[in-house]
Amino acid sequence: MVEITEYIKNVEEERLELLSPSKLGEQIEVVIRGEGRLVNTRFGQRLFIEVQVKGKDEKYNLVVNKTNAKVISDAYGSDTKAWVGKVIRLTATQLMVGGKTRLSWVASPVREEKRKEG
Repeated sequence: MVEITEYIKNVEEERLELLSPSKLGEQIEVVIRGEGRLVNTRFGQRLFIEVQVKGKDEKYNLVVNKTNAKVISDAYGSDTKAWVGKVIRLTATQLMVGGKTRLSWVASPVREEKRKEG
């Protein structure tokens, strides 16, 4: 049996454009909107999560590499469901990927400032 609601959800998620560092500038903040899914790609298994550019309606798929996954999980926990609604800052940086220098995202958590009481 095929779970149709999951199938339809996956088709809708695949329609989102990949968030590319060359498209949106050097640094942006995004809100994580989905718990993500593992996808087998030609580069191996990758984590795709749905994100929304903070303050805008633009939604994208973000491919989260293992380094960024570790940074995000250190801040928000290892269960990606807990990441939903959290804000991360993405900084475009030249990194060595597969023996070539490529423009890639480096993630860092954006902590909410504690409100002052009194």
